[in-house]
Amino acid sequence: MAVRSGLLKDAQANYERELVAHAKDVEALNTSSRELEDLRASLADARQRLASEAAARESVESSAREVRANLERQVQEAERRVADLNKQNGLLHGQIERVNTELKRAQSAAVGLGSGLAAATEADASGLQRQLDDLREVVLFLRREKEIAEAKARLLVPPF
Repeated sequence: MAVRSGLLKDAQANYERELVAHAKDVEALNTSSRELEDLRASLADARQRLASEAAARESVESSAREVRANLERQVQEAERRVADLNKQNGLLHGQIERVNTELKRAQSAAVGLGSGLAAATEADASGLQRQLDDLREVVLFLRREKEIAEAKARLLVPPF
């Protein structure tokens, strides 16, 4: 009986030890399950943030493409305006040269002619001088417009 009692006590001690070990394992399993659920929730949150960030990035990229296209159109328009102003400037310089040549010819004719014809030639020269002054004003205006257009074109060129 003593052996039996000893075996029974050993069995009871082993059972209690196994029961405590099982309780610890159940607690560890519960802890692991909670951690797993927390990780799953964190993963779902991270996926949602990733999707949100991807949508925001796409929106920003789309906006940047639109801004870039708009800037490129503005640059092209500014370059076209500068080219037009250069062409007008060249035409006006040609007109000034022609008026200048006519003015010199009229002045030479006035010097070569007598006083009677000099008055008529002087009137022609005065008219040509007015035309020349008007053309110079137009050239100054166009030069300012050209400088403004060039400045705008320089400002529109993106620093990429």
